[in-house]
Amino acid sequence: MPFEDILGKFIRHLKVTAEQNLGREITNVVVGRPVHFIDDDEAADRLAEHTLEKIARKQGFKHIHFQLEPIAAALDYERSLTGECLAMIADIGGGTADFTVARLGPGRNDAGRVLANGGVHVGGTDMDRCLSVSQVMPLFGLGSKSKDGRRNLPVWPFNDLATWHRINSLSDAKALAQLRSILKDADRPDLFDRLITVVEHRDGHRLAGQVEAAKVKLSNSEFYRSAIAGMDGCEVEFTRIRFEESVSSLVERLRATCLETLDLADVKAGQIDAVFLTGGTTQIPVVYQMLAQLFPESRFVKGDVFGSVGLGLAIEAERVFR
Repeated sequence: MPFEDILGKFIRHLKVTAEQNLGREITNVVVGRPVHFIDDDEAADRLAEHTLEKIARKQGFKHIHFQLEPIAAALDYERSLTGECLAMIADIGGGTADFTVARLGPGRNDAGRVLANGGVHVGGTDMDRCLSVSQVMPLFGLGSKSKDGRRNLPVWPFNDLATWHRINSLSDAKALAQLRSILKDADRPDLFDRLITVVEHRDGHRLAGQVEAAKVKLSNSEFYRSAIAGMDGCEVEFTRIRFEESVSSLVERLRATCLETLDLADVKAGQIDAVFLTGGTTQIPVVYQMLAQLFPESRFVKGDVFGSVGLGLAIEAERVFR
């Protein structure tokens, strides 16, 4: 099924459900979007927004307005303010990280209050992949040798199994044949057979979900033990320190993007009154610590981690379609 059809079904479900609750047809919609659908490619980014608009229109929406997700989060935060402040909005979710510098306060509605936006394609699923590659895939044979001991096994099966959108590709007949060929040449076939078992049983996404759950647990604990798919009931011990080592390059990309956004706004970190956090990935300790080091003098405000953007889009809808 084409991705556009899947997204269309989802949008249709939202529309129908809302109409049933309101008892009337809905033809206006505000759609949230990341600062960049695609990094460093403005033409592809415009195409992505156009495609999303076309899908929404096909489902019956007639008037479609887009708003950047970090600005929507800022609108939600603004409701709680009693005075003006200069804020950095950090919206770091599953797939993207967005930053906005804005002047917020009660009654402000001037277009100039948004000083800069920045974004990068780094999010929670990237960190899931790093956790899987560093702490699970070695148990499936990553880093082990061929029978002659002259080379490591190919890395692509492990990377694919650790990457949400690549998992299904391993179930292709050609890919399975390649996996079985690798198994015959493996010095530790017992390990690599675990990977093949997961693929044959279509357990790849269950494994990915278990890795994601481990990531969440590591936000509150230094260690976490869990049984995972392919391990025959044996538990895997996940450690926060190894996780943080594996995601260090991703955290640095987040840091660099945040600093670039400050530069675009011509604002110093010390001038930021408040850092508003939304998106699940802001709850990962190493990400929070990075932001805390960048803004040591700012107050940190945790919004509705999974709802601030949606609430802000509703506020924007009231304004746009009043």
